[in-house]
Amino acid sequence: MKLATIGRRPPNDPARTALAAAIKEANEADARLRAATTAASRAREALYAASAQVEEAANAIDQAKAEMTYRIVTAAAAGGDMPGGHSTGDRQRLAEAQDMRDAARAALTQLEAEEESARDAAQITARAVDRAATDILIAQMGPVAERALAAQRDWIRARRELAFLFNQCAWPWTDEQQRCRRIAEGYNNVDTKDEVDPAATWQAALDALKKDANTPLPAT
Repeated sequence: MKLATIGRRPPNDPARTALAAAIKEANEADARLRAATTAASRAREALYAASAQVEEAANAIDQAKAEMTYRIVTAAAAGGDMPGGHSTGDRQRLAEAQDMRDAARAALTQLEAEEESARDAAQITARAVDRAATDILIAQMGPVAERALAAQRDWIRARRELAFLFNQCAWPWTDEQQRCRRIAEGYNNVDTKDEVDPAATWQAALDALKKDANTPLPAT
């Protein structure tokens, strides 16, 4: 079974129009999801960077405290003057880094919620495309059923003809006559291993329909 080279849809096929609209909406939803995912990823990177700055500033303060402790111990042991307080620059940097980290965390929470919402919307529109494309295929059941019935009628007629012709054969039967007898009685096995699976052809058409509403269907 081959895809028709010319689509069989009418110019104003409502089902194809609905599918095209669903595909357009799904593409837009996918674009919004990609944008939301990128934004969340950048906010996540900002949070990582701010957290690293917080850790760096906190380490600097700890180092300054250790150095101050050492100077006090040294001065006390030597009987000298106690050292003065250290610069507040490290604490200022820590406070600013903490503010940046908190802001980045809040931004990430918001952007992740937007990303999840965009993902839900994309899934909903994808399901709408699936339904619209499937509806187009389901509409072909009638023509395929008629083709199956016609083939069945031909098969029954041919078997009856073959049975009549076989009944004219005299014993002993030849191998060919016995083969015809098995076919007439419905005991034959038809080898279809080299044929294209019709289901695969229809599946390919369904997959293509989900991307292009003008995709032609297998000829029925």
